[in-house]
Order: sequence, then C-alpha cells, then structure tokens
Amino acid sequence: MISYILPSRAADVLQVALRSSDARPFDANVELWDDLGGIPFKMRILNDDAGRPLNMIVDSPPGSRALAVHNAGYGPFDFPIIASVFKKKRGAPASRRDPTTIMQGGALRAYSYGSDAQRVQVRLTTGGMPLNARLELTQGPNNKKQVIEVYTEDGHARPFLCAFCVDCASGVLRVVNTAPGVSPMGVTVKSLTNPPTATAAVTNIAGFVDKNDTLARKSASCALLDA
Repeated sequence: MISYILPSRAADVLQVALRSSDARPFDANVELWDDLGGIPFKMRILNDDAGRPLNMIVDSPPGSRALAVHNAGYGPFDFPIIASVFKKKRGAPASRRDPTTIMQGGALRAYSYGSDAQRVQVRLTTGGMPLNARLELTQGPNNKKQVIEVYTEDGHARPFLCAFCVDCASGVLRVVNTAPGVSPMGVTVKSLTNPPTATAAVTNIAGFVDKNDTLARKSASCALLDA
C-alpha cells in the first residue's frame, strides 16, 4: 500500500489514475483518510481490461489528510500496478447540466454506448445521504471488463466522478444502487466521442508515478473533462 499525504488542508479535487504496469488484471483499493482517522471515501476496483487506465475524481474537502492506494492482488496472483494522483482546478462541472436519473436503493440501470465512443463518464450524487454503488463495464454477455464499488459518506459534498476508456468498442455500463431503498442517488452517464482538450489544468502531485511518466500521458488521453 502507498499513501500520499495531502500537502494542505485546503479543499482540492484529485484525479486518481490506475493501470497495470505489464498489461495484466488488477484489484485495487483507494481510500481517503481524514484528520479524525475516518474513511469518508473508499472504492474497490477490479480491472480485467488491463490495457486501459481508470480515471476517478476524489473530492478532498478541508480535513482530508491522505489518499491511500492498495494493490489487493488478483486472486492468487500479485500483479503490480501504477498509480498517479493529479491535482485539478475546481470548477463548475459541465456534467451537472446533463440529465440526471434518480435511482432508488437496490435499483439497477443499464446504459449502452456505441462503437464511436472513446470514453464513458459517470457522475453519482445523493442529497446528502451516504452513497453506495457498483459500476460494471461489460463487453459481451456478462463479460465484466471493469468493476468499481464505491462508498462516500456524503454524496452531495463528495460526489463520485469517473471515466472509463472504452477505445471505440461498444458495450454496456451497468449502475447499481447498493444502498437500502430509502437512499436514492442521482446518476449522470454520457459517452464522449471527441478527444479531451482540457488537460492543461491537470498537475501531477503524486510521488509514485513511473519514471517516464507514461501513465500521466496515457491518463491525459482519457482525462476527465469535469472536476
């Protein structure tokens, strides 16, 4: 496990990028720790599509102390992964202007995307309740390429935003609200066909990037447009 101590107590938006170092599957846990020893945000990532990085946004309000990335191994194997953390400028996300679907607890919704899509971007929110969800990116019948299980203690103050690189291959994204029925969440999903252009505001702040910064360049090619 590697933990990165946040340089200040000021509110930041962090982009976390993960990929396999040698094109193998991986299983990773990402946690945000606060000053009180709590874990207000955590997620588990199962990536069977080793050639594609995963990009996630983590809100770190004042009081956030460190971000931890743990390589949990993949079954009986222990394949290495490469992690990068980028500090992004906070702005008004364009995704908040997109249509939002309300999903009740226990609900499942499937979103299909075509072969012209380069990225699929997902934003999950609540009205202030804890957020518990699972995202499954599939290609073919029940062929799960990437799975993310996410928890945040406040889906309004800490919404979840991630981008899947799909590289112009059609498939289905399944979103599951794993919270009880009294905990609805808002879901915004959009497929993007144009290459990202707003990558200049992304600054690498982590100390555990590969030497040639290849992950930073590959992450920028599938960067999140909204913070």
